Amino acid sequence: MRKARPRRRRRELLHLLGRDVAIEVAFHPIVDARTGAVLGHAAVTRFPGPIGHGPAEWFADARTADLAAELELRAVAAALRRFRAGDDGYVALDVSPETMARGELLPLLLAGPVPASRVVVELTEHSPVEDYEAVRRAREAFRAHGIRLAVDDAGSGYASFRRIVATDPDIIKIDRSLVVGVHADAAKTELVRSIVTLARARGADTVAEGVQDLTDATRGAELGVDALQGTLVGGPR
Repeated sequence: MRKARPRRRRRELLHLLGRDVAIEVAFHPIVDARTGAVLGHAAVTRFPGPIGHGPAEWFADARTADLAAELELRAVAAALRRFRAGDDGYVALDVSPETMARGELLPLLLAGPVPASRVVVELTEHSPVEDYEAVRRAREAFRAHGIRLAVDDAGSGYASFRRIVATDPDIIKIDRSLVVGVHADAAKTELVRSIVTLARARGADTVAEGVQDLTDATRGAELGVDALQGTLVGGPR
């Protein structure tokens, strides 16, 4: 009985992978922390299924079923197709370290309708980096075509200072757990300040994720955060 659910989920995943129309994508705006100008959009994948079984659960099930890379690549392709050419700025696409290092990703990005110079690959923190050298090779191949690299959820989980230093990203996205309430929390303030200082030393930009409150947005800008993402600056479309 215990194996029934994994087998069922694998069948559902294989069925989903065969039905491109089933994958939907929403785009969250990313704006300049000082001017409010739109700099880009973060693509968020949406899947069909029961309430409470969101994208995190789909990707977790895919990892269990050894289909994570296939599902991520399908989600990337869907986002590239659905990103409107007239939208401002770049499109940020979530991928795991394993998928980033696979040879299929770069051709997919280059063959898509979005110019490479407007593509940002977001390295997620949902799994550890097992092979930093492979990630670095992929990063250099991306940069040769103008594709930028972002580290997602900095300050949370596996997205540690080590990952930032080792991957040398162009954009560092500060986790919402540090952003929400930063205006009234000395510890969060110092952590955000440290990430901003590191980003500047590495020549990277910073994005505060999950911004919901004007006071947090203002404090983030005071600390030197470059851009904001969250309900305060615009919901998904």
